[in-house]
Amino acid sequence: MSANQQHLQDLAQKKSAVEWFKGLFTQAHLEITDTGEKFTILHHGDRVEIVPGFHAEKPNFVIPLESENISRLTAAFSDNAIDAQEQYRIVKFMLKPCLRAALEMPILNNKTLLKIVQVDKHWQEALLDSQGNEDEQVTVIHVNKQWLDPRLSWKAGASIIAYPTAVD
Repeated sequence: MSANQQHLQDLAQKKSAVEWFKGLFTQAHLEITDTGEKFTILHHGDRVEIVPGFHAEKPNFVIPLESENISRLTAAFSDNAIDAQEQYRIVKFMLKPCLRAALEMPILNNKTLLKIVQVDKHWQEALLDSQGNEDEQVTVIHVNKQWLDPRLSWKAGASIIAYPTAVD
């Protein structure tokens, strides 16, 4: 068993980790980019199962991580509790994968439903830090009948990302 798989197994045994991720996903794929390892994480509500490789079913999320991210997550849950700063760092890291998964939902890719529900085709989401300041702002745009990959468009005064101008 690799160190990453052991860390994931350790997390799966932590009640606080099982509870924290409860309701966020039922199946997630983790790809460890620095080692090439792949895992399927199955959340059964009261327990979590770690399975080597990717299952054929479509996951709620595909999350690229590095070994260091797994180590940090394990350390965050080491005391079986998550403080506000640790929770913020987890949410900040999960912002794009969660948004990407939401944009893949059938309702957000059905042209008729988009018109009926009047879903904006361009919006921004901001993640607030513990002091209420915008730390991450993500821009989402629907162009040429597809949602562009959510992009960080602003971070603490950083530059704006340019997008194609063609719209459907």
